Amino acid sequence: MDVTLSTTTTAMAADPVTSLYEIAYKLDSSQQFAGDEELFKTIIDLSKSNKQTKQLSSQFFSKYFKRFPSTQEKVIDSLIDLIEEDDIPVRVSALKAIPSICTDNPEYIAKLVDILGQLLNTDSPIEYESTKNSIIELYKLNSANTLNSILLSLETDNQREFMLKFIKERLMSLIRLEYKQSTMEAQSFFRERILKLIGSSKDGEIEILVELFNCFPKYMLKDAIVFCDTLLSLIHKLPVVETKKKVYFILDMLVKKSTQNNNEPVGSGIFEFYKTKIFPSLNDMLEADQTDFITKFALITQSANTNDAPELFEIVFKLLKDKIPVPAPIDYDFKLTILEALLLSFSNLGAKSPAQMRRLCAYKTNTGQPSDMATDLDPSKFDDFVARLRVLNDRIGTTDAKLKKAIEVLPKSDTEQLAQLIKSQKTTSNLIQFIRNLSKNPPILNNSAIRPSFAKEQNPMKQFKKQYQPNYQHQQVGGGQKQQKQKNQVGQKQQQQSQQGQQETQGQSKNRYQPYVPPNLRRSNDNNKQQRGGGQGQQQKSGGDEPRVQLEFFTEKSKTKQPSPSSFKGRGSKSF
Repeated sequence: MDVTLSTTTTAMAADPVTSLYEIAYKLDSSQQFAGDEELFKTIIDLSKSNKQTKQLSSQFFSKYFKRFPSTQEKVIDSLIDLIEEDDIPVRVSALKAIPSICTDNPEYIAKLVDILGQLLNTDSPIEYESTKNSIIELYKLNSANTLNSILLSLETDNQREFMLKFIKERLMSLIRLEYKQSTMEAQSFFRERILKLIGSSKDGEIEILVELFNCFPKYMLKDAIVFCDTLLSLIHKLPVVETKKKVYFILDMLVKKSTQNNNEPVGSGIFEFYKTKIFPSLNDMLEADQTDFITKFALITQSANTNDAPELFEIVFKLLKDKIPVPAPIDYDFKLTILEALLLSFSNLGAKSPAQMRRLCAYKTNTGQPSDMATDLDPSKFDDFVARLRVLNDRIGTTDAKLKKAIEVLPKSDTEQLAQLIKSQKTTSNLIQFIRNLSKNPPILNNSAIRPSFAKEQNPMKQFKKQYQPNYQHQQVGGGQKQQKQKNQVGQKQQQQSQQGQQETQGQSKNRYQPYVPPNLRRSNDNNKQQRGGGQGQQQKSGGDEPRVQLEFFTEKSKTKQPSPSSFKGRGSKSF
């Protein structure tokens, strides 16, 4: 042992690069021998000698990292020192060694991901690409541990825009694809972490975090309500304008889950938030913000419960009176999309608060309760409300006709303009239908046949094709008759084939079934079936369709504890 160390020390003094390869040759020649750990420690010492050894030592670190557990912490520290070097090739070589080190040692992923996240602010394109590739490789090795470490770094890092940008560009698609089949436990764990990040995020970060949140879609309406109330508790003291994107996220989440649950009535803090924060601030908002808040509110009104509906109905009723003046000036600009949303809200909330409809609008009701027989209704209230609806109807009737004409004459190649016209015409058409329903007494409050123009659609041109696309089948000469003739021929051919099959069946022997076999004589068949590995037995062996992602974290000290961020503070921005 003393001879070996003496020889190595002499070689170190002569040529450190040669010493690296000589030590590597000795370590490769035998998997275990006396003094092998001391030789590897020599490699760690040689990594600080010169530029060449610094660049070469990273590959030896990754090669022998698993073999010497007692030196792993020292290797990680040396690797961090190499990452902080000024020479780009040295840093790139160290970055490339990280995935190899973590292949058999996932407990170091948390610490190294935290370091890599701080290196995303580099000005060197080569180092930036190497850093991104290393994070992706770590994600492919252990997605749960890597994603957990990324979220931990986002929770503690003040300059997290670099990591969010990387997630958006390179990691989002991988997360969405893999965690779509993950367990409920894994989805719930990451969703709650991301929700807290959304609560503390800036406006420029929300969209990426919301997209990341939507990569974990396995949750119920009751979970969405909990998420909503949790987030509202974090933002209720802030001005509405500063939190509008977070409120939009809440509303979109509730709309999606409410629709999936047939708009089941729920108790959510979002309705109280509208009553106390949003509606009182409408006049201070820009028109675009007003439109967004009111239209998104209209989409969730069908899920309001009977406790929230009466007060919300009164607020909507007052807004309608403000938006539809009587008499209306000739140049008055009706906000049609806002009015469509308010009338939808009026109908949905009115169906859940009939007493308010009788009191404010003098509507008759058919609830089956004694209050339906009330005779103290004020006809002037009904006349006033219907008069406002007529003013709106007179103004939009001409607009609707002009929009239909414009859609017919506009070139179909101008898809953007055509889609805008179709949406506007959908708004006027819905308004006309709402006015027709609400001008009756008792009113028609069932809006299931009305699709709001501001609701998200899969294909915006689908409605156009149904209403305005010409029927080319009638334009072709004899086209309808030709298609009908082809259908008749196909039907006759199928009938002939059916008759032929029946004749063949009748010609076969009537006694075509095998005789009854007692259960005690069926063992050979069962054994053959098991040997073939078919049926349910094979499915049980294979385990069926199991989720691909399991929640399993590794840390440095314990595999059950949460990882802690590294002490690496970054080296600041560099320009090369």
